[in-house]
Amino acid sequence: MNKIEILKLNNEKENKIYSPYSLLIALYMLYEGADGHTKDELDNILKNEKITELDNIENVLSILNRMYIKNNDNILINESYKSIIKDKYNADVVLDPLDSVDIINNFIEENTFGQIKNMLREIYGNLFLINTLAVDMEWPYQISGDNVDEGTFENVIASYVYGFSKNYASYYKDDEVTSVGLELKQYDSNKYECVLIQPDSIELNDYINNMDDNKLNNILNNLIELKDDSRTVNIAIPKFSFSYELDANKTFSSLGLNLTDPDLKNITDITDSMKIHHKSNIDFSEKGLKAASATVVEILDGAAFIDPEQILDIVINRPFMFVLREKNSNTILFLGTVYNPTLWEDDEDNYQLLEEDEDNY
Repeated sequence: MNKIEILKLNNEKENKIYSPYSLLIALYMLYEGADGHTKDELDNILKNEKITELDNIENVLSILNRMYIKNNDNILINESYKSIIKDKYNADVVLDPLDSVDIINNFIEENTFGQIKNMLREIYGNLFLINTLAVDMEWPYQISGDNVDEGTFENVIASYVYGFSKNYASYYKDDEVTSVGLELKQYDSNKYECVLIQPDSIELNDYINNMDDNKLNNILNNLIELKDDSRTVNIAIPKFSFSYELDANKTFSSLGLNLTDPDLKNITDITDSMKIHHKSNIDFSEKGLKAASATVVEILDGAAFIDPEQILDIVINRPFMFVLREKNSNTILFLGTVYNPTLWEDDEDNYQLLEEDEDNY
């Protein structure tokens, strides 16, 4: 699946985030029941990309699949399809009256660590294929509130984190971009990393329009670890926190998927149309990184002096892209853009209160 192409199709100057990993799983669940032109269209979108198996980590990483079937005598789901969804995707298959949108919304909220709320506004379909993905990861070292202060981001004063360790950071720079990779705490054999990519000479939206997956992978594959760098490394990253709902119907229609007349005869004989819903959010702070995403396919019937030359300053102060990936497999869980970080005026009181508490102590 072309990850950058989806970003290009939604490339306005706004904060955006989506999960290629969540979309990939949900679309493959749909693919298992597709036939005819729909199977061909999904082939063209998925491009035979493999799904990397990632293990859940309690309270840290959650990946869950489920299929809801509306308890309706008019819709019959092929038993063979149910078996594939259960066995291949480890998905619960739930028969429910679905008389309230809260049934699905509560399931999604519970399995995204409470981060994705009110995913659906109404229920129209009889069948729902759902993937939920959530991370709540810390940095490998503690960064105190003392390391959060104001900083300039383009023309605004933003809330910045300054306490990153070079021992868990990597760096890439060329004529176009400054990039920094920040490793998160290692909870198992997998390594998770947040990579920020800041174009230095052109606007971010123009940079994205000229980018592709190969260009992105070139940056990710050429990050240089800073732990052995003899210089003092100062890293400054603005905090950011936002939610975003991808216009998935428009996006995948543009990529060639016919949503109004799908061929899903391997799922059910009664299909009029389908909708794709995708919602994500992210919170980047001195504590770590939280992010979540849900994809729903809805199927409808009818200090000391240091030589300045020995200092490397990495300051992200222009709109930038971000990637959250599993480092060993280069599996991208989240991808997005930041034009508007957390403003210092909205955040300053939190840290002034912290300083006052410390002084009183």
